[in-house]
Order: sequence, then structure tokens, then C-alpha cells
Amino acid sequence: MISPFSGRLLVTSRDGVSGSNSLQGVERLQFADLALAFDLEGAAGSVAKLIATVLGAPSLKDASLVGRYLKLSDQGMTPAQVASAMFESAEFAVQWGLRSDPSVARALFQNVFGHAASAADLAVLMPLIKQYGQSDLAVIGSGLALLTDQVDLVGYASFGLPYGV
Repeated sequence: MISPFSGRLLVTSRDGVSGSNSLQGVERLQFADLALAFDLEGAAGSVAKLIATVLGAPSLKDASLVGRYLKLSDQGMTPAQVASAMFESAEFAVQWGLRSDPSVARALFQNVFGHAASAADLAVLMPLIKQYGQSDLAVIGSGLALLTDQVDLVGYASFGLPYGV
């Protein structure tokens, strides 16, 4: 069991016999059946916000998906490159169709603002995609405070963002 306590993480064995450890400054914890990211002001936070922006906040519940993109980030991909990989993913195609400027615009708007884009909204977004590019616009969108509230980074920072290894 993991509990936040006074700026630290208290990790206690499930059997109640093996004891507990107090940890501070930990970015990741990996157990036999679970991996958790606590670096929500670093790579894990950036990836979590990108996933919410491109694929939707509910996608953060898929530890395997989170692990896939966290690994790309840890291997040195820039946030824009990670966003590009998300746009090329099967998950994006299932939700929004093949990658195109209109599908990206609809996805970004829906995932950041929480409702479908109107024709007027798309008329504003399409020139921005042309100017900045799909991936860079996703990175910009992932930095909006509106999205941070939807993602519950405070909760993930306290209890960890589950990811697959």
C-alpha cells in the first residue's frame, strides 16, 4: 500500500508483516504487479497531459498505453514526437479516424474543452494546425490549465500514475 505522508511516500507491505519504507524524491516505483510514476512535474506529467489532449483523459486508466508513451519519452523523444506517435496510434484511429488535420482538430478540441467543436471552432483551429503543425499544437494544448484540472495531476502525484512496463 502506498500513502502520501508529510511530503513523502509511505510504502507498506500488503501482508502487514514485511514492514514499511518512507521514500522521498522518488520518480517511479515498480513492483511485481504494478508500476507507478510520481514525476508529475516531469516526464510523466508531460506524457499524462499529452495523452489526455490527444487520446482523452479516460485513456490514462490504460496502464499499458501510459507505459508505451512514457517509455518513448524516457528514450528521449520530444513531447511533439510523442504526440505524433499518439496521432499515428490505433487508439487515435478508432476514436477519430486516420490522422488528418480535421480529425486532429476535432480530437484536440473535444479532449481539451470537453465538447465537440463547432464549425466556428474548427474554422479557428484549422489555420493554427497549418501554422504550428498537429504535434506542436497538441503540446500547446497539453499545457493549458483547463486540461490540468481535468487530468487530476494532484491525485496522480499523491498516489502515482499507473503505467505498464
